[in-house]
Amino acid sequence: MLVLHVVSNNGVGGVERHVQTLAAAQRALGTRVEILCPARDHFVTEAESLGLSVHIDPALAPGTDAGDTALAAARSAFLRHLRRLTPDVVHAHSRRAGTVAMASAISLGIPAVYTHHSLDVSPFLQAEHVLGRRYPIVAVSTASATLLRQRLGPDADVRVVPNGIPADSPPMQTHDLPPRPSLAVVGRLTPEKGVDQAIIALRHLVDHQGAEQAPALHIFGRGTEERTLRLLCQHLDLTGRVHFHGSRPGVLAIRLPVNALVIPSRSESAPLVLLEAMRSRIPVVATDVGGIGDVLPSDRYGVVVPAGSPEELARGILPVLADPERAASRADAAHERFIDEFTADRMALRTLDLYKETLHA
Repeated sequence: MLVLHVVSNNGVGGVERHVQTLAAAQRALGTRVEILCPARDHFVTEAESLGLSVHIDPALAPGTDAGDTALAAARSAFLRHLRRLTPDVVHAHSRRAGTVAMASAISLGIPAVYTHHSLDVSPFLQAEHVLGRRYPIVAVSTASATLLRQRLGPDADVRVVPNGIPADSPPMQTHDLPPRPSLAVVGRLTPEKGVDQAIIALRHLVDHQGAEQAPALHIFGRGTEERTLRLLCQHLDLTGRVHFHGSRPGVLAIRLPVNALVIPSRSESAPLVLLEAMRSRIPVVATDVGGIGDVLPSDRYGVVVPAGSPEELARGILPVLADPERAASRADAAHERFIDEFTADRMALRTLDLYKETLHA
């Protein structure tokens, strides 16, 4: 079986990491895999370093100002790749790739699968449903699948295949952080990630515990909100207690010397950083949004609090700081759950089963 993964690689890091992980795991299981995308970037470099075959064609990314023929030209370019590569299955990721790939694959009678990586329902999927194009839609969390079925109706073919990451962490250098107590936030500095909520929660912790006992907060990531977040730290008199480290790929591949990873998101589908923390046995305090409840279904595995309330987030962090042994026990249980349910191998096997079903439909 030859699987062609199509990705827009337009800077959506989580989608790119998912494709890279899935393709590598499928290849390790003996499946032939090719990747097709419109641009050479860090994603392509990493994929090629893993031995994955990547094809690049800028024509696959139609510009919005290119006139009415832009999409047709992109689909025509994709058809040429289909005829050259002759895949058994096309697997598109994100609506930009899906807009080009799905209609073209279906026109040639090639089975196609689409993975929906976000929590909302994109206009692309609603348009596909109106046009009568039916194919398996992979949701990476139950929450996303529920929303898709609600919006697209009972005839939508929605399947849940949870995200996965490699079970073995790659070798990483240790990151030097000040001594505990400390907390970490890892992710893009954008509004939906809720990093401001973690900073305000830290202010509550300082007020509750006192300046000597309250933790430091280490933020790994970059994004459009960085300046606003730095100003917020100044406004809350947290300068020197909140540390911005910039983007550090793979920072959770080791066990950071922090008391907990905080995931303060306002919206999520299935965050990979949660799985990375579970793999590395780092305790987690997260908001109850999207697929987080799928991964942490009870307080046996981590602390889950209501979203949108820095006070609730601070209340969730306090017992982790107060009882490190209990937090470590949760992290151990979460690691076992990760090995059982959320490895890249598990994700690849589930997806291959879906391909086989689609081929024989």
